[in-house]
Amino acid sequence: MTHTNTKVRNKEENPDMRLHNNRVIIFKKWYKLSEKEAETATEFMDKYCSRGYSSEIVALAKENKLEVSEAQVRSVRHGRLNDLKIFNLIVQYVAEKDRVQVAAVNTLESLKS
Repeated sequence: MTHTNTKVRNKEENPDMRLHNNRVIIFKKWYKLSEKEAETATEFMDKYCSRGYSSEIVALAKENKLEVSEAQVRSVRHGRLNDLKIFNLIVQYVAEKDRVQVAAVNTLESLKS
């Protein structure tokens, strides 16, 4: 009798994981990214694009003299719209959020010492 690793099977069957993997494939193809770059971009988007992210990215776009809508931002993030300028704005946004989080963690660590 063959046993299937339940954790692996459930991870593959998880709809969120399938969507994540689909976005990695789409981002690799559309934006000419490596597997690692597409995976990292997708992970950061999943981590930092929560409530209010689309309005913050629209504001960032206006600073860069670009006109985009929140719906366009969400469509690019979810791999439904191919727009390199918006994708770059999202990557810029999540990279900044990550830098802020890393700086905060480092500050907390130094305060503990």
